[in-house]
Amino acid sequence: MAESTNRKVLGEQYYNQVSESIKSVFELSTRIDERVQLMMKKQEDLDRKIELQITHGNSLSNRISLLESNDSRKDMESVREAIDELQESIHKLELQVQEVQGESGRSEDRWKGIFSFIGQIVWVLLAAYMLYRLGLQGPP
Repeated sequence: MAESTNRKVLGEQYYNQVSESIKSVFELSTRIDERVQLMMKKQEDLDRKIELQITHGNSLSNRISLLESNDSRKDMESVREAIDELQESIHKLELQVQEVQGESGRSEDRWKGIFSFIGQIVWVLLAAYMLYRLGLQGPP
């Protein structure tokens, strides 16, 4: 009987050890599953980020090629033509300003001449009046 009790006890111990080993393996596999799921989520996030970067890279590449394909010489020539037109317009405006200043100067000279003439007439009239009042004869 001792042998059968011994076997029973050994069987129970063996069963308990196997049961604990199965529980440990189950817990280990659960942790491994959780870590694998976490790694898969991280991998999916990284894949999305990489795809986004590739999309942005392609977009930038397309924009650069589009900019390079535009003939910048034509753009520069049109800018130069616009600058030349502006310089010509500025030159015309300068000539017009000089013309207006010249006319203004001539008008000033005319008014100076008129006031000078009026001043001389006033002096002559004043001198004639003084000669008349003094009873003197004017020069011949």
